[in-house]
Amino acid sequence: MPETVVVLTKKEFMRKLKERRLLEVAKGSGVSYPTLRRMLKGESDIINLTVRKKVTDFLGVENG
Repeated sequence: MPETVVVLTKKEFMRKLKERRLLEVAKGSGVSYPTLRRMLKGESDIINLTVRKKVTDFLGVENG
């Protein structure tokens, strides 16, 4: 059976990220604090899929 994947829009992803402390997310997800900060400041238009998966897994977004 194919795996079901829940996809967040960039807006939803950013909202979930803003709801948490970046240092906490960095430590829990394994994504560096500077990377998370750049994402929130909008300095990066493209979010790497590996980074996105690490962060969504940490934030508890169900994928499957």
